[in-house]
Amino acid sequence: MAAATNGGRKVSARLRIGLPPTSWIDTVSTAFPTATFRLLAGMPTECGAMHLGEVRAERPAAVADAVRDHPAVVEYEKLHATTDRALARYEAEETGLYEFVEHAGVVPDYPVVVRNGWFTVDLTDTRERVTAIRDGLEDAELPHELVSIVDLYDEDPIVALHDDDRRVTSRQREALDVALQAGYFEVPRESTLAEVAEVLDVDTSTASGLIRRGVGTLVEAARAGPRGHD
Repeated sequence: MAAATNGGRKVSARLRIGLPPTSWIDTVSTAFPTATFRLLAGMPTECGAMHLGEVRAERPAAVADAVRDHPAVVEYEKLHATTDRALARYEAEETGLYEFVEHAGVVPDYPVVVRNGWFTVDLTDTRERVTAIRDGLEDAELPHELVSIVDLYDEDPIVALHDDDRRVTSRQREALDVALQAGYFEVPRESTLAEVAEVLDVDTSTASGLIRRGVGTLVEAARAGPRGHD
């Protein structure tokens, strides 16, 4: 990827990137399209990469078995399991994520989330570096989208809408992102408010408030339009 300047204001960016169809995680995640895979930590090894990973699904044991039994996974240790969650440590021969990180020259903010053939990664770097990463993804012909980008200039980063004073807080943005990825806004809904709240690690009333305020701000911004065009 193209080199980027080291200066400039820091931003927090969330990228959603299509997995290579030959990767083991693409195979497993597309086989269980409603499951959410969360890479909590990872590091490259001599044989590939070691992961601490979590699966959240209706049948987490079946998803965990598919991970364990995939030929690319050379070592698997179950650490914890419930009716909707499985936690494991495993080593895989593939190192696609770490090749991406090394090539991009950035460090991802864990967890890295995989769902149905796509992985979502948060990066903290300059806006110029994020642009360079996106250019590199274009050159590599990897499908991707910029989910959000937030300037980090105070204790409560905000996302500007139409470059005016209508704004969504970073916490509201996170809640909206989680709800969107979980299918909370689909008709019929693919997840419950309780499930969204669990991912956010808050109670349901807090999750509901974050989503309602975020959606309300977006609706008001859409109704009013960009400043100067009212």
